[in-house]
Amino acid sequence: MDGNILLFIQNHIRNPILTPFMVFFSAIGEMGIVWFIIIALLLLDKRTRKLGIISLISLFVCAGTTEFIVKNIVMRVRPFLAIQELNPVSSVVIPTSFSFPSGHTVSSFSVAFILLHAPWKRLQYFPIVIASLIAVSRLYVGVHYPTDVICGVLFAAFGSLIVWNITQKKIPSLQLTQCIS
Repeated sequence: MDGNILLFIQNHIRNPILTPFMVFFSAIGEMGIVWFIIIALLLLDKRTRKLGIISLISLFVCAGTTEFIVKNIVMRVRPFLAIQELNPVSSVVIPTSFSFPSGHTVSSFSVAFILLHAPWKRLQYFPIVIASLIAVSRLYVGVHYPTDVICGVLFAAFGSLIVWNITQKKIPSLQLTQCIS
């Protein structure tokens, strides 16, 4: 089923207009670049510094656990290596690590879920939109299975929730209520 979805995307959705956008979103998710930029901006402002620290903790905990533990336990090969007909988009960085779960997705949602607690209500869901585009781009460019991405979202949700709860209950100096005031 996973492979059929990727082949459907490759054969019926990929096109010259959409490809540059998907490659862009895949690229900004590389090594968590966009999230490190957002976190750096949060750290610059005293009012959002604690939110930036919590986001950074969530990113390191979730991405680190994914990249160094989960991927090496599951050892799922990339779809373009397992599905002969699947060709990754040529202008994307071809990953050499295992596929499950999607590191781009885990990194993106580990920060985006924390930023749902941000004080700015009008932009509160913007990180979720960016994270979603990054996650979908990984399917579009052919480097992850749909279950890699879905489980990446779930892993980030679980991990960021743990980080949030620990920082709010066990480390009073990182409580967001103090961040907003």
